[in-house]
Amino acid sequence: MTRLIWLLTGIAWASRSAIAFTPTNYQDPGTILDWAAVWTYTAALILLAPSVLLLGRLAGSRSVDAVATVTAIAAIVAGVANLLEDGLGMTDLGVFYVAGFLTALLSLLPLAFTLWRARAPRLALLTVVLFLGIATFTLGGGMIVLGAFAALTLRPAWFQPDATHARPAPGVPPTTASA
Repeated sequence: MTRLIWLLTGIAWASRSAIAFTPTNYQDPGTILDWAAVWTYTAALILLAPSVLLLGRLAGSRSVDAVATVTAIAAIVAGVANLLEDGLGMTDLGVFYVAGFLTALLSLLPLAFTLWRARAPRLALLTVVLFLGIATFTLGGGMIVLGAFAALTLRPAWFQPDATHARPAPGVPPTTASA
């Protein structure tokens, strides 16, 4: 199920990027393509929440889980606000969309740093790639997000922290390099 969520998230972002290259009126949807723009973007944002939480779980760190939770909550707020604002015409909710989107996007950077500190550098790099893809989704960045999540879907073990950097068992003192 985890891999399916990652893959669907990538597909949603890639679909929204593809739609961005067409003339759509997502703020006042009237055609099928307009509605597709609203729904794929909403789906991409909402699917980002479990994807980031599941990505964070690979690191096995509470600090990573905490930052991933912030990203997830912000993505859900942005997704729901987008649906209500653009889909149902509740323009006053635009502020919630902007706050949610910017928080979700920008919190990917501290998430990457926290992943790096948790000795998961490949996950940290993947998170930076997600940041770049989402930041440029209207320019085709959704394809980058799809590529990142596809790689994670195909080889999740490769992204996990190295066994050589594993934390010591409880009660076992950490080893130090002798000079």
